[in-house]
Amino acid sequence: MILIEFLGLPGSGKTFYSKKLLSKISFYKKVKSENYLKIRFVKKVLLVINFYFENFIYVSLIFYFHFFNKNLDRIWKSRHLYYLKNEFLKYQFYKSKNIVLINSEGFHHRAIFYLLGKLIDNDKGHKIAKLLLSNIPKPDYLVLVQTDKKNSIKSTQKRKRGFKYDAKTLKEIQTNIKTITFIKKIVRKDKKINLIELNRKNSINKNLNILKKKVIQKIK
Repeated sequence: MILIEFLGLPGSGKTFYSKKLLSKISFYKKVKSENYLKIRFVKKVLLVINFYFENFIYVSLIFYFHFFNKNLDRIWKSRHLYYLKNEFLKYQFYKSKNIVLINSEGFHHRAIFYLLGKLIDNDKGHKIAKLLLSNIPKPDYLVLVQTDKKNSIKSTQKRKRGFKYDAKTLKEIQTNIKTITFIKKIVRKDKKINLIELNRKNSINKNLNILKKKVIQKIK
């Protein structure tokens, strides 16, 4: 499996670019991008158990953040745990298959939520965050779609459905930007991950050409 994940603020274009990439590379190789696997419940349970034992440190840290980081919103914790379960299933189900799996978000994007608050503002927090990111399942490509606070808010306001900022999440934008920057610094040092940065100042076509060129080199 070749795993491609996207990272960025809401409204940055993660879903847009992931769909465009899918249409570009499907000519070369079988591509999957579904959010939910339609498999039997027993199979799902076995996949989650296998994922847990193969990624014990990562899963243990996620549960640690889930239960002990008091900065995390209770409702959003439940949502993110649900999203992560689906990430576990897709990763475990497809990892031995000869396909390209494209996630418009993924493990690194989920890490933004769990590293929220003041966790990365001190030495102890830095060490725990680095431990999480060093044990996270590695994508072959992590695509960082860059945008700023103003454009993130503007893009989400135009949506008919999906995430939109409220009073609480508006206060967290700057923290999200700081967390994404922290993740980017760690990933740049990880030789197992190819980081692709899409600059918001580039045209859409230029960013797509950058993305297509770098990914197709890997899958051909």
